[in-house]
Amino acid sequence: MIIESKDNKLIKYAKKLQNKDFSQKEGKTLVESPKIIKELCDMGLVETVMVSIDTEFDCRGRFDSVTISNNVAKYLSQTETTTGVFAIVAIPKYDVNFQHIDRFLILDNIQDPNNLGSIMRSAVAFGYETILCINCTYAYSSKVARCSMGNNFKCKVVKTTYDDIAKLSKEIKCDIICCDMNGKSIENSRPNKDKFGIIIGNEGNGVAEELRKMSTMTIAIPMMGGVESLNASVSAGIIMYNLNRVKGE
Repeated sequence: MIIESKDNKLIKYAKKLQNKDFSQKEGKTLVESPKIIKELCDMGLVETVMVSIDTEFDCRGRFDSVTISNNVAKYLSQTETTTGVFAIVAIPKYDVNFQHIDRFLILDNIQDPNNLGSIMRSAVAFGYETILCINCTYAYSSKVARCSMGNNFKCKVVKTTYDDIAKLSKEIKCDIICCDMNGKSIENSRPNKDKFGIIIGNEGNGVAEELRKMSTMTIAIPMMGGVESLNASVSAGIIMYNLNRVKGE
């Protein structure tokens, strides 16, 4: 059987999952990418796969799958050229115990899904899987999944507030590290405590004053050529890598 109608119950449900509020309510999202879907299958998060009639996908049989028409695939796709493979995926729920976490990120109003996805990919690579998000773009959108190569599902995402960060820093006695041009060079910086959180600020406005006030140290990335700032995801990768290096020395 091939699903050819946009009014099919499954297709209508999958389309609604592209809406942030509905996705959060259901605890599910829609992902488009054969590579990412294969990895999410291994994680046990895939519920249903929809494959267009002209597309080959070698993971069929490992979960519920249906065949859809090319027109339905175009309808579901959020890219100019569809891959033809979609999955309804459960959003993971993680228990977060900060007593057992040494490193984490604090993302302050990150609004670009490309930035958020890239930061999450680097976070998994460098061991900062716990991510505290303050008013950020939706972590489980299709675009974030693509930019993170599915690593957003490996992150422990915690929605939080400035007040929560202040309480946390006192409860677990951790460093809150802010990045600013006027800070100490990251090349010569070392966290004062074993536990620390790194603040990555908003793309346009940087780190909010509330977080600046509660930070325990401020670091800077040395730059040449008159460049004053870097893309948020680029900065995040440099900071995470360098603080891992000094921590291990």
